[in-house]
Amino acid sequence: MFGLRLGRRSGATDYGQGTQSGLGSWIPIPQTADTDLRAQAEALRLTGFYRPEDIDIDRRALAGQKVRFCANNTGNEPDDQYFGEVVCISDGTVTGSAANTAVPELQTLVLGSPAINMPDNIAYQARRGNWIIHEDGETVTDLLGPHNNDLWSCLPDGKDENLSGDGCVRIATLNDLEAEWTGGIFDASGKHFYVSIQHNVTGTGTVLDITGWK
Repeated sequence: MFGLRLGRRSGATDYGQGTQSGLGSWIPIPQTADTDLRAQAEALRLTGFYRPEDIDIDRRALAGQKVRFCANNTGNEPDDQYFGEVVCISDGTVTGSAANTAVPELQTLVLGSPAINMPDNIAYQARRGNWIIHEDGETVTDLLGPHNNDLWSCLPDGKDENLSGDGCVRIATLNDLEAEWTGGIFDASGKHFYVSIQHNVTGTGTVLDITGWK
């Protein structure tokens, strides 16, 4: 088991508070019968994130024998006005990553906002390379008033001057202030998106098969 510690400035311990993106290292975590990961994260000065919820693999990178995956940090909108973010970690080649000789790099794909609020689950769309972000945010806020949780389709980073995604569009909205999207996943074709709706007013969860993807 390894933990991520960001910060690699030569000749210095350039890690800790404020170093939450960029290059880093995978740090081995000592194993016991019941390892306390929170205590180990503090002792090893691993990079901390607020409510990391879900991860999916970048299949295009994997097809090229590269390791890359993206994940959500959900954040805490009601208490802190922290809307979360989507981050992506690259880790060299499959061979290098398996041998722990690669240098991991974390960059922000999508910065949360009152619109894209508290991203929870994430799904990679085969063929298109888009990322489907599932909201699990507060649905009654001072900034937006009553509003339901959404699904967002976000472009990967293109050939431009930054490393973030190239835009997101809202593709679905729930009609129930209590409900949230969760657990979405595409089939291998990228044309069927299976996603769950939980906490809805019926008291029974629902699984949808959303089609029509180009």
